[in-house]
Amino acid sequence: MRITTFFLDKILQLAAFILLGLVLGVLVWRVIDAGYFQQWRKLPIVPVKFGELAMAGRGDIYANATDGKTYRCTSWKGECWIQDQAPTDIHFAGEVTKPCNFSLPEFFFLANPPINSVSCIQARTDYGDGFSKYAYVLDRSNDVWEWSHPVSAYSSYFMMFAFPGAGLLVGLVVGIVSLRHRGRNQMHRDSSRLT
Repeated sequence: MRITTFFLDKILQLAAFILLGLVLGVLVWRVIDAGYFQQWRKLPIVPVKFGELAMAGRGDIYANATDGKTYRCTSWKGECWIQDQAPTDIHFAGEVTKPCNFSLPEFFFLANPPINSVSCIQARTDYGDGFSKYAYVLDRSNDVWEWSHPVSAYSSYFMMFAFPGAGLLVGLVVGIVSLRHRGRNQMHRDSSRLT
């Protein structure tokens, strides 16, 4: 009976390590997939004084200048602050939030969000195989900051299995090493009692 209890105890300890590794893997996957570690970057210098950010979507940001003109920056194309009209098509951007929801991952302290926001806008653009989330901030120094987090179906599915799987394997290895170490210590204590 003592041997059965001994092995059952070891199996339960190993299962606890495996479960802990799996939970940590899922946690890491969810944090990375949400964009908590994406960093903000400053867009090129603004040529005029901006009053507010007007519209965002598909990687474009439109800003209204204090002189009444509207300017567009498409950072992924390298075209910034070209005079343009903001689109009026409601399907252009997908989902737009203005003012920003500061409880989302882009404003988490590790993302190093800009401070002293004058205007803020968030957008989500859906594509055939994923989506991109964007956030833009106009600060008091007239600088515009961009945060973006592209998510493809392929990367999401990969991370959904890779991180929990890696956590499970790490939990298994740590569990086996821990049980072997405890077993050696127990054998050493038992042998020292006999002598």
